[in-house]
Amino acid sequence: MHPCLAVLFPGPHQIDVTYEGLPIPGSPFDVDVVPGNDPTRVKAYGPGLEKGQTNQPQQFTIETKGAGQGGLALAVEGWL
Repeated sequence: MHPCLAVLFPGPHQIDVTYEGLPIPGSPFDVDVVPGNDPTRVKAYGPGLEKGQTNQPQQFTIETKGAGQGGLALAVEGWL
């Protein structure tokens, strides 16, 4: 089972969780919903992304200002 919850407004909320019609221990749960993230605000730039060379350190910048909360993952791909 993978429950899903969509909240439309930020702020304090209570979530009632039941199993076979009975509340589970601790329910209702208090949660504070924050505004979501905006991945379009993430920018990557620099010489290491424009012309990288193998076996050499590459420098570039990843800017996340204004993107909100969330994780950041990086993958490096290329041809041999």
